[in-house]
Amino acid sequence: MSKKKWSLSRNEVATKLIAGSRSGRFSNRSKQSRANDERSMVITLVHKPSGVEISEEISEGNYSRKELRKRKEKIVEILLAKLEDKVARLLRIPGR
Repeated sequence: MSKKKWSLSRNEVATKLIAGSRSGRFSNRSKQSRANDERSMVITLVHKPSGVEISEEISEGNYSRKELRKRKEKIVEILLAKLEDKVARLLRIPGR
């Protein structure tokens, strides 16, 4: 009889995003490209039942929307694994 390894349910995890951008465009009539804007993001994952949270920041830089989305997805995946370990330690789940 094999036991299934414990894992964190994605339904118990909330994602908080704080995104920002900074531009050198000062005039409404400016025709400068948004590609020069500097974007940043803070991603926080929260385990709702226990309140444990973990976060990471994507530093300010010139990212396209596609690049920022890829970075966000990668960081969420990493943070989810870290959050799972942190919650398992808190709940004292054996074998974790």
